Amino acid sequence: MKNIYLLALFFASFWQMNAQTYCTPAFASGCADGDQIDSFSIGTAGFSDPSTGCSTGAYGDFYATKTITLSASVIYGFTVTHGYDTQLIRIWADFNNDGTFDETTELIGSGGSGATLITSSTLQVPVTVNPGTYRLRIADRYN
Repeated sequence: MKNIYLLALFFASFWQMNAQTYCTPAFASGCADGDQIDSFSIGTAGFSDPSTGCSTGAYGDFYATKTITLSASVIYGFTVTHGYDTQLIRIWADFNNDGTFDETTELIGSGGSGATLITSSTLQVPVTVNPGTYRLRIADRYN
């Protein structure tokens, strides 16, 4: 089974690689409207960050301190707690290490919270991804 190492980059509600440059998203409202990731976990991968909170500028870079090991083609459940209901969570991995997170080829998970402060859904690394280390971005936005 191929193992994929994803280095965490929490993004506002969020999570950086090598010498590659990654954009830093800007948010007019920052975390004021509950658009922050308070905690993130992938239980079956043994990863939990229970106290992420709102980072300065509504962007947190955890590249140097957080690593998640995932296997290709396995479906993993994830849970995100946030500061407001009706949130949409998206998770990307930069599989080609080009500094962007492509919506069609690198989105590996998403989910909505509905009327709760918790989003639970699944993510999956495609079977075609070569083993390696990749940057992960997690975003949280209202509606």
